[in-house]
Amino acid sequence: MKPGSRVVIFLAFVILVACGAPAPTTLPSTSTPTLPKTATPLSIPTPTSTPTPTVAEAVIIGLLGSREPDTLWPLGNLTDEQRLILGAVMEPPMTTLDYDLQPVLFEQVPTLENGGARFLTVQVPIDPATGAITVTNTGVYTQARQLQVTFRMRPNLFWSDGRPLQAKDSVFGYSVACTSEAGYAAYARCEKVERYEALDARTIRVTFKANVMELDYSTYYWPFFPEHAWSRYTVEEMTRAEEVARRLSPSYGPYIVQDWVPGDSITLVRNPYYTLHGQGLPQVNKLIFKFVPDSYGLLSQLLAGQVDLIERHGLQGLEPRLFQALEENGLLRLYTLPALLWENIVMNLNDPSDLSRPHPVLGDLRVRQALAYATNRPEMARSVYPFPVPVLNSWILPGHWAYPGDDALTLYPYDPVKASTLLEEAGWILADDGYRYKDGQRLHLRLYILANQPIRETIAQQFQGALEPLGMEIEVIRVREEDWYGENSPLLRRQFDLAEFAWVVGLEPDGQVVYTCEAIPGEANGWRGQNYAGWCNETASRALLEASTELNRGKRTRLYRLAQEQFTAELPAIPLFTRLEYIAANPKLDNLKPNPTEQLTWNCWEWLLLAQR
Repeated sequence: MKPGSRVVIFLAFVILVACGAPAPTTLPSTSTPTLPKTATPLSIPTPTSTPTPTVAEAVIIGLLGSREPDTLWPLGNLTDEQRLILGAVMEPPMTTLDYDLQPVLFEQVPTLENGGARFLTVQVPIDPATGAITVTNTGVYTQARQLQVTFRMRPNLFWSDGRPLQAKDSVFGYSVACTSEAGYAAYARCEKVERYEALDARTIRVTFKANVMELDYSTYYWPFFPEHAWSRYTVEEMTRAEEVARRLSPSYGPYIVQDWVPGDSITLVRNPYYTLHGQGLPQVNKLIFKFVPDSYGLLSQLLAGQVDLIERHGLQGLEPRLFQALEENGLLRLYTLPALLWENIVMNLNDPSDLSRPHPVLGDLRVRQALAYATNRPEMARSVYPFPVPVLNSWILPGHWAYPGDDALTLYPYDPVKASTLLEEAGWILADDGYRYKDGQRLHLRLYILANQPIRETIAQQFQGALEPLGMEIEVIRVREEDWYGENSPLLRRQFDLAEFAWVVGLEPDGQVVYTCEAIPGEANGWRGQNYAGWCNETASRALLEASTELNRGKRTRLYRLAQEQFTAELPAIPLFTRLEYIAANPKLDNLKPNPTEQLTWNCWEWLLLAQR
């Protein structure tokens, strides 16, 4: 990138932030002018029709050059950039908007509730010695349940060469993926399936192995690969062939790969046989993924009209107030959305010096509640982001299908007076030196954070600053990365009072790996598990373990509600807020609909950009 780009952006930021919006234009006088008596009447122009707006030839998406993929082979450990491009070329059979599933190539999401999935009762052989199901015919049998899921494709789907897209193409994709040569990142899924078959041109059926129960059974479909075009290759050849791994030709999404210039761009053009969402789509002829060396270069090109869209990775490291100022002045359109990370402060319920005993301070629920009431989470979030951020009440995010609503939970709004009262009730008395004491011990807690993390530093300072006026002394311990993630991690060994870090959000809450009694790391289980707080609530634990095998969504939702009720009542951790991600776009780019749990190109077929005039 040229040095001038960084200077130009910096100067623009300084001017915009310092001066604010442009000064209002002075209006001309409204007094009526006096015309000379000899004035010539003005000619009346002939009315002309308004020209029809012209759609731009291409939408240009800016990506960091360091993140350019070397392949589009869809079965590996995909980067976000690969997923972004694949979403436009091989449209996913289902989307995952807002933590849930929506059918795209299929007519519905098959479930037990809607009849798309069902259980069979089958006879299976077992090992007489252990009673375990075996593939060997031992002559000893037992009854087992076998899950079967049926996917019905929408009609009139086509490959980009005009051939029909059929169920057998997904079966071919399954046969490719479930070989060792394919490098399939989700190969473990193959081992859970007994049969994957095409019943007719539009119907796919997966039959699981006996007694295999997967919560995400509705997603057990395999990618559609064009058998008529790719079956001439071996699997190993597919992973390297230009037409397959780099061009995905033929494909069936709204766009097809036209050109790939390494280090410069990948160009997609309209698929002439695409009819999934109606005739005349996509609206823009081309998508161009343009690779630029750094974030400053990307933003400079967006402001210069050389790029129309920058996805989240391309804006990392830039000051959010810059985006805000540029948007306020109409130079870009900014989208903010919650990331799939949420921050929390975990409280150790056991004494770090002897984990068999309760924590001398945090073992008291009233102290934990006081810490929650004393934490000004909205202000904490504002200190990190200049935009509204969702503040959390539970370990499941608002908007998630398993979130029960605020009314079902014990809430802890910012209330320092209530926090002080709870500390007094717990026996922690405020002394003349400004600190609280109980039985001669000062209320002192160590907050562990990962070192060299600006967000964590800000959170720690806010937390420390909010609790100090209430007489609580918080010491911040900064841990090096190699120690934080090592086998002797203070988290894993539970050698902390408080710990601040982030969890990842998923479509399924998976609370059993964090909030069950069995997940508490300790010497007895080889320090395995992620229940770092040491919270053991039998009701919540049973509910989460039952939810981990309950395939009925309604029943699972009720179990998650029960676990969250217990969590917020006993408070082993303080949920804070979600991280934010940014996307910047040309203000004239319409129908962009970013979603936290789906790739940006999920609806690229309806993007619309009018040409500049």
